[in-house]
This record gives sequence, C-alpha cells and structure tokens, in this order.
Amino acid sequence: MVGPFSTDDLSIYDGPIALFRKEAAQAGLSEEDLENTIGPVPEFIARAYADALSRWHANRGT
Repeated sequence: MVGPFSTDDLSIYDGPIALFRKEAAQAGLSEEDLENTIGPVPEFIARAYADALSRWHANRGT
C-alpha cells in the first residue's frame, strides 16, 4: 500500500532521517561513518519502522 501513512511511502521518513543525521553529527559521526556501520540512513530508518510495525501487528494479533 502506498499512501501518506504507508511504510512504502519513503517521504514519511524524511523527519526521522533528518533528526537521526543531526544527532549522529552531534555525536561526531559523519555520513561516511554511518554508511560504514549501518548502511544508508534512509534504508536503515525504513527497515526500523517496518520492523516496528510488523512487531506491533504481531503483538496485536492482526
């Protein structure tokens, strides 16, 4: 499903991605550091959200 609240709509991750990058930079991590440890930040955030959503559905039984 693609839509304004779908995990397939990558624009919903723009805010969390920007915040993640900002906090990483404040911690002294560069974009290259992040790429070398967790991979591309947008994909990392999208996977984290998808995993959380999947677990939430599993816990609800849906």
